Amino acid sequence: MLRWKDIIKFHLNPPKTSVFVRIPNVHNEYENHKKNHNSIKDHIIKSYLHNNLKWNIVDNRFPYYIDKGISHKVLWINPTVQINKDKIDTIIKRYTDSQNYSKYIYFQNIGNLRSIPEVPHYHIFINTNEEEL
Repeated sequence: MLRWKDIIKFHLNPPKTSVFVRIPNVHNEYENHKKNHNSIKDHIIKSYLHNNLKWNIVDNRFPYYIDKGISHKVLWINPTVQINKDKIDTIIKRYTDSQNYSKYIYFQNIGNLRSIPEVPHYHIFINTNEEEL
């Protein structure tokens, strides 16, 4: 299990190896979920980017194994949208401010660690505890 002190060092600096893992039952559910869809890209667009949304921040349905005081979100970006780093920063900052979250980090996995490379997405981790974890 990763704690906040482990995660914070990855802000805009994604791990180069598989540091983030899922507990076995979540991992198995995730793999089965991906297999049960002919196109995971189409499924994500239909589920999270419907009505031509450009982006959407949602709870990660299959979160990594992290401390219970950390919320794991995903920023999904419509593959048809070109978006730069400054816009990503703005989207995430507006979201975290609107939810009164002050402690958060985010990153996009490096190419070989992206399990769904067809749809750009960023992992957002929010420390929901007042004290450091």
